Amino acid sequence: MELMPLLIGIAGGSASGKTTIAHGLARLLGPDRALYLLQDSYYRELRNKSLAERAAHNFDHPHAFETKLLCRHLDRLLEGDAVDVPQYDYSTHLRKPMATHQKPREIILLDGILVLHEPELRERMSLKVFVECPAEVRLARRIERDVKTRGRKEPDVIRQFTEQVEPMHQQFVEPSKTHADIVILHGEEIAAAVERVAQQILTKAP
Repeated sequence: MELMPLLIGIAGGSASGKTTIAHGLARLLGPDRALYLLQDSYYRELRNKSLAERAAHNFDHPHAFETKLLCRHLDRLLEGDAVDVPQYDYSTHLRKPMATHQKPREIILLDGILVLHEPELRERMSLKVFVECPAEVRLARRIERDVKTRGRKEPDVIRQFTEQVEPMHQQFVEPSKTHADIVILHGEEIAAAVERVAQQILTKAP
């Protein structure tokens, strides 16, 4: 049977819980039916900059992403063709040498802070989801994540959040909520939220 993929956008602030929702959907829908894609995989190459310059780069601004490449890959997946998705290394702020070969699925879950901000991404989506979360909760989660898994120091995480993450959130991420078909409120039970979104996806699936 010919594939007729659906693109589902899942947005929200950094450490808002959107990836938890996306992973929950991927598990519920199953690997044969759903493909999970991360907007972070499409951070622009910064090989012309030093590690210190790369670390200071504003990764929360729309220009940080190679959106045209992401759109090309999405178009190929939506047409039923496989793509080689870049792998991003958060410790070096560079793409890894090897990409990940991904075959198309019936449902594509696109997770990223700015996926609802970009008109060219929104126009490809069948369903748009936004995950709300207060700034203080996002900061606490980001500190825990970045210190434990990305080898960063807490003062640096706080400084980046204060100087870049939250200002970009207010300028670009939060306003994109107006485009959402579904808003998941902070405090909503995860399993219930995943089920609610899944039901909406399945009503659109062929």
